[in-house]
Parts: sequence; structure tokens; C-alpha cells
Amino acid sequence: MNDAGPFHGHYNVWLVFLSFAIAMVSAYASFSFATRLRFQSKQGERIWLWSGSCALGMGIWSMHFVGMLAPSLPLNVHYHIGYIVVSILFATAGCYLALAYIHYGENSLFALLFATFFMGSGIVLMHYIGMSAIASVIVSYTSSKVLLSICIAFIASFIALRIAFYTNYQLTWKVKLICAAFMAIAITGMHYMGMNAAQFYPKEVDTAVGSYINPAFFSVVIAICIMTMFSMIFLTIYMDERTKHQHTLQQAIFHSSTEAIFITNEEGNILGINEKGEEFFHIKKQEVSGKPITNFLSFLTEVSSSSRDQIYSTIFVNDKQYRICVNITKATFEFMEQYIISVRDVTEEHLQKKQLEEATNRYRSLFDVSPLSIVLHKGEEIISVNARFLKMLHFEHEKEIVGRNITEFIDKSQRQHIKSRIDQFMKLKDEDSFFIDEVKVKTNQNHYLSVQATSIVIIMNGENYIQTITQDVTENHRAKETLQYLNSHDSLTDLPNRTLFHQIVKQDLWKVQQENKQAFMLSIDIDRFKQINDAIGHHGGDQVLIEATRRIKSCLGSTDTLSRMGGDEFMLYSPQAKEEVFQLADRLLEAFVPPFIVNKYKLYHSVSIGISEFQEDGVTVETLVRNADLAMNEVKKLGRNGWKCYEPLMKTYVNRRMEIEDGLRQALKKNEFALHYQPKVNIIKGEIVGVEALIRWNHPEMGFLSPGEFIPIAEESGLIVPMTQWVLREACSQGVRWKEEGFSSLKISVNISSVEFAEPSFVDMILNILEETGFSPNKLELEITESVAMKHVDLVIEKLVKLKKHGISIAIDDFGAGYSSFSYLKRLPIHTLKIDRSFIQNLYTDSREAAIVSSIISLAKSLDLSIVAEGVEERDQALILHQEKCDEIQGYYFSRPIPPDELKKVAGDMWEKIKDCQKENVSSLSL
Repeated sequence: MNDAGPFHGHYNVWLVFLSFAIAMVSAYASFSFATRLRFQSKQGERIWLWSGSCALGMGIWSMHFVGMLAPSLPLNVHYHIGYIVVSILFATAGCYLALAYIHYGENSLFALLFATFFMGSGIVLMHYIGMSAIASVIVSYTSSKVLLSICIAFIASFIALRIAFYTNYQLTWKVKLICAAFMAIAITGMHYMGMNAAQFYPKEVDTAVGSYINPAFFSVVIAICIMTMFSMIFLTIYMDERTKHQHTLQQAIFHSSTEAIFITNEEGNILGINEKGEEFFHIKKQEVSGKPITNFLSFLTEVSSSSRDQIYSTIFVNDKQYRICVNITKATFEFMEQYIISVRDVTEEHLQKKQLEEATNRYRSLFDVSPLSIVLHKGEEIISVNARFLKMLHFEHEKEIVGRNITEFIDKSQRQHIKSRIDQFMKLKDEDSFFIDEVKVKTNQNHYLSVQATSIVIIMNGENYIQTITQDVTENHRAKETLQYLNSHDSLTDLPNRTLFHQIVKQDLWKVQQENKQAFMLSIDIDRFKQINDAIGHHGGDQVLIEATRRIKSCLGSTDTLSRMGGDEFMLYSPQAKEEVFQLADRLLEAFVPPFIVNKYKLYHSVSIGISEFQEDGVTVETLVRNADLAMNEVKKLGRNGWKCYEPLMKTYVNRRMEIEDGLRQALKKNEFALHYQPKVNIIKGEIVGVEALIRWNHPEMGFLSPGEFIPIAEESGLIVPMTQWVLREACSQGVRWKEEGFSSLKISVNISSVEFAEPSFVDMILNILEETGFSPNKLELEITESVAMKHVDLVIEKLVKLKKHGISIAIDDFGAGYSSFSYLKRLPIHTLKIDRSFIQNLYTDSREAAIVSSIISLAKSLDLSIVAEGVEERDQALILHQEKCDEIQGYYFSRPIPPDELKKVAGDMWEKIKDCQKENVSSLSL
């Protein structure tokens, strides 16, 4: 030892921090490697064990020599290469023995202590051998501090290994970070305590002789080792995560499979079996490990040579026979060739295949002899058709159709829709799915049929087919179109009725406005027409109306639209210039100069014409019609047989309207309203079944006003809401009084306006009044018009359903006068249809109107609805309706609307008329 005293250097803080970081990163990586050992094959275990040991050993060694570079000594230091290499070997060997003992040893305290011994020993030996590598100094140690450094290494190693491998903690990154921190403390704590225990004395060494390395070059070596270690760490971590993901995915597939799966090596020895395999073969995993696969699948003599797509065979398990399908897949997992053998039980499939063949034969028999027209197609390609389908399309042989695209036979306007339907169906997996369409189909004779097609999905051999059952509904469509036409046209003159006329004109007014053209509305009324009916009867009047229609149409241009609004009133829309319209009006007057010849009578009639101009006199159809009527009425006042344009001075109607509206606001307060009731009779049952409540108004100055005059004003002003509430409350109260008087079976009908029905609180208002008056809900019937029912159908249905749940009946009033949308009748929760009085007037003289009435009655009965005919004023009308089995009849023939106290008085006379209708033989009055 040199006589010079010991010397001490100061530490570089950054190198100290770097040494701790190196120790912690390498420890973290080694624990990551170690935790993967349980998932590896034998060869994989060795690779991961050596990877973890090298990562930790190189980390400890790098940390040690970085730590040795941290103190600054007052002399040039060189290192002996031999000692350096030995220190690396001890560090790596200690880590390998510790990790290997943990992995292969039992999970016991004894194994933990042995692992701690190897780990701690490797750290201590690496340190003190590394200290001996310093060639330029003589190192002496303080025994107590050396012992303390050794204790630190062993204690910290024990804690880290205990947490990492002998607890129930899942080794998440946080837990591994804590373990790495303890291991880093063990390494750096031991190192710096060992450095603190050392005393350095200078020594003369000839570094030119022997294996020595200078500090600068040694720093480069350490840096290269650190970079190599970190590269190895991150590469191994990446491979570890990838392998872990593959293993997790393999295990998930393996255990979640619905098929039995064996895993074997190349020799055919079983390495594993999943839960489905244990269940199917009635074995346990422990019982089959290492056994040959031929013990269970005898036909697999060589697994490697049997690797192909599918093998079908029959086996016995517990004396039960199974038909199986075997698939063998070769896979390499972590350097080891394995064979995945999946066994699928196809016993049921085999049986089902036989059953399917039998079912197919039965289906084909039914398909061929079915009285329905059936076509089977895969997508758009026709696969098969039966004899009825061939007959419907006028083909003789199936080969003329099979293989062709089914859309070839469908009208071009519907092809895209049908293609979309087919595409949608071909993607479905549910055989219960079906759709119904009405399509136009072209026959072999180039005629088009209206066909109702019902298509369902049929799955055969795992593929979707579509079976379409067709029904020729051409005649039904024609009948429906005829009924729709009759419903939108005047049955006498064949002109558009009010509803259709409004639709046509409304559309054309928009076009006229866009093109900035002129248009006019002409109200045409036949003068003294009532005298014709009185003189020669309704039939003669009809002949006059038909001839008048012909004469008016003879004066019209191609753009004019004529409608019969009712009675002797016509409405003409003419989108022409003003001068041309005035000339048209003159021609109309001239057309009525020649006499009408009816039943050899010469009848002379003129017409009064009122004209209103679009935009000048109104922008809506209703306004133009109203102002044209006002102008026509002025012509009437001036002597008839002429035409006149609407003028703003024509205020008579408007003034009267204002006076009526003002009177309405006071009528409720002054109790000027009264209710009259018109009875309804059921001739079949021979009884009075109900009454309709009708409001009457005795104006203090104008006297009794017609409801047709003041109710529209009430609706426009909003006064209809309190008025309807008064009617409901009064009608319900009267119903309670009648019940006390013995009329307990009477049902009271109340008309509901569109304004009142649209009120959000409408349903609550009805229920509150019923509760207030104590009137039974099942004795109340609410009448709404078609126009109310067709607006916002979903909202209407919601309200009607609520009312129906409380027992309140719903009737559609004036049915046939509006849209008569038959499709909505099925959706609406209604009870009764009331035939519009316009169809009843000429019931026994006009076969068209009789046909409409008969159709409406049949329609109602098919929908399980009651039918009421209103406006019955003559005995013959009642007899025909009785013969057609109309449920209820209402009209002046039986009784006019009467005050409530007169019901008993007229009841006797009504019963006599009912009995008369029952006795009458009406066979000669058949519709």
C-alpha cells in the first residue's frame, strides 16, 4: 500500500441519477420478461429467461460502472478488462439463477429465499469484483459498511421478488414500476454504500502493459452497452406485447369456440383441449395431456399428412354414434409447430339434410299443384314457376321463363323499387320476413295486369331465396278506380265535384302566379231551376242539368275546368285574359237561348254569371268562389240572364257576416241558443235508437238563423269552441233527463268542428263534461267530417283512441262528400259511417247514386262499422235503404229536428212509419 493517505472525490449528481434510472429501467424490463414465462413453450421459456437475465444483468453492470464514473478522483483511472468481464458474468448469472429458481421452483418461502440469495449475491459480487477492476488505486473497505451494503442488496431483492412473484397482485405497469424501484434501490443502494465503504490509495501501474482500458474509452463502451441494453429492452417489450396479444387471442378463440378443439404436436400427442372438447368427449384436460390423438380420433393416424380441408367420419362416444367434421390447421407458435384439430358435431346437420331433401320433394309437389300463382327466384333470377303462374302470364312452358330476370315482367316505373326490395330481402336471415307489393306485370301478350305480390324469404342450403305468391287484382283495381271516380265526380253530369275542382284549381293557380298570367272564376247558376223541379219533377230537372252541362262545355277552351257544385250551380275556372273571359261569358248566355226539350216540353232558361279575378278579388280558391257567388247573386237581384264582375261594393254578405259574428259573441251570455234533436231509427229492430243534437239560434233581430249560415262564421272566428262545449253540456244534461223519463237506450250524437277537434284539451274537455253531467260515455257519439279525420291522421287517431277507451263512439259525417280515403278507414278507431245526404236525394231515380250508396253500405259492413243514412225525406228512400240493410235512418220522413219535450209526442207517428217500412215488400225497388 502507498504511504500516501486516502483521497476522496466528489460525485456528479447527473451520473448518480443516470445510474439509478438505468437500474430501474432494466429491472422493470426484467420483471416484464419474467411474467411472460408462464405463457411460453420450453424453448420460449429459455429465450425469455435469458432475455430477462441479460437485461437485468447488463443494467446492473451498466449502472455500476456509471456509478463508478460518478466520483471525480484526483488521478487518471484505468480499468482491468478481465475483472470487468467477470463482473458482467456474475451479474447476469445471479439474475438468471434467481428468475429460473422462481419460475421452476415451488411457490414457497424457501424458493423465495433462494432466489433472493442468488439475486443479492450477483449484485454484491458484481460490485466488488467491479471495484477490483480499478487499476490505478488500492481500495480498502470499512467492514461494517460493506456488511450494510450487502444487507441492502439482499433486503431490497427480497422485497422486490416478494411483491413481483409471491403476491396476488396483478402485474400491471404500476406494480412492476414499484418492484423495479425496489430493485433499483437494492442495486444503487448497495453500490453507493459499497463506494462509501471504500477508501482509495494511489498506486503506480504501467497501463501500457496488460489488459487495461482508459476511462474515456470505457465510457464509450458503457454507453454502447446501455444503448444495446435499451434497444434489446424495447425490442423485447414490443415482441412481448405482440406475443401476449397473440396468446390472449388464441386462448379466447380456443375456449370460446363452439367446436371441440385439440392441440397436438407433430407426433400427434395432445398438448391441450378446450372446454367444448371436454364436454363432447366426456374427458378432463389432465387425463388427455400427452396422449395420442388416435385414442379419440382413430382415423387420424398421421396428423401432419391429414392436414387438409375437411374430414367427415363417424365415431362413438360413450356408445353413442356421432357424425363429425374434422378440420386440421398447422400453426407455429413461439418456435413450436402445433396442429389445431377442430371437431364439429354434424349429426343434426346430417339428419337435417335428409329431412330437407324430403321436405324439398314435398314442397315441390305442393308448389306444382298449388292453385296460387307462385314464382321462386334467387335475387332477380327466376329459378322456378308453377303452372298457375305460367297461365297468368300466358306462357306455355316453364323454360320460357326460368333463368330470366324477374324485373323484365314488371312495369319500368316500378322496377327500381322492386330491385331495392329484392336486395333488402337477400340480406335478411329471418324466414318470417315478408313484404306485400302491388305491381303492374306484363304478360306474354304485352298486356299489363295489376298483381298483388306477397314475397317471403326461404333459406335453402344457407342461401336466401324469395318465394313470391301473386294474385291478379286487375278487376278489383278497376272496380276501385270506378268507385273513386264516382266519388270525385258528379254522378249526374260526370263533372268534377267540389273537392276535385278545388284540387285542380289550387294547383293551376300556383302555376298561373308563377307565370304572371290572368285567371278567372265564374259562378254559373240556372235561373228559375226550382220551378222546373216543381213542374216536371226531379227526373226532368236532371235532364235539364245534363243538357245545361253539354251547352256550357261547348263554349269552353282546353284550359277551362267546369264543376257542378250542387243543385243548379256550376263553377267554371278559366285561366285566360280578361277580354277572352268576357267573350266566354257572352257565349254562355247565348248557349242558353235555345229552349230545352224535356218530355216534349219546351223550357226556356237563362243563366246568371258572377265573375271574380285571381289576385284582384282573391288569391285562394275559396275566396274566388265566394266572390264569384256574390257577383252572381247581384246578377240575380238585377233580373238574371247576365254576367257581372265582383266589385268591392258588394258588401251585403260581409255586413251580414259581421252582424252575425257580433251576435254570436252575445248569444251564449244571453242564452239565445237552443238544441233540437232529430231522431234516428233502426227499421230492422223497429225502434228509435238515437238522436242528433242540432243547434238553433233565435237572433233577437234577424230571427231564426240557419246553422249553415252562422256555424261557418263561428268556426272562422273561433267562437265554435265555447259553442260546442255548450252543445255538449246541454245534450249530455238532456240525456240524463231522458234516462229519468224512461228513454234509457237513446244515444245522442253531437257534431264536432275541425276547430274544436284541433284543441289540445279536446279529449279532457269531453271527459270533464261527462263527469259534470253524469251522462254515460257509451251513450255519446261524436260526429266528425272526413276532412277532420284526414288531417294529421296520427294525431287524430291518438285522440280517437283515448275517446274510444272511455266508451265514446265516433262517427264519420257526410261520408262520400269529401276524399273518402278508404285506406284510412282501416286505421281510424271509428264506429259509424253517415252517408252524405247528396247521395240519398236521387236514390230511387239515379242508378249511379244508388250504386254508390250500395258500395258504401257494403264497405262499412266489411269493416264492421254501423251505417247511417241522413237526409231521408221520402218513403221510397227509406224502403230501399231498409232493403240494403242500412243500420240507421235519419231524415224528415220520420221526423224533423224537434225540441226535447216533443220526443214523446212524435214517437208514436215514427213507430207507425217504421212498421210500415217493415211490412212493405220492396223487392221491386232493388238497387
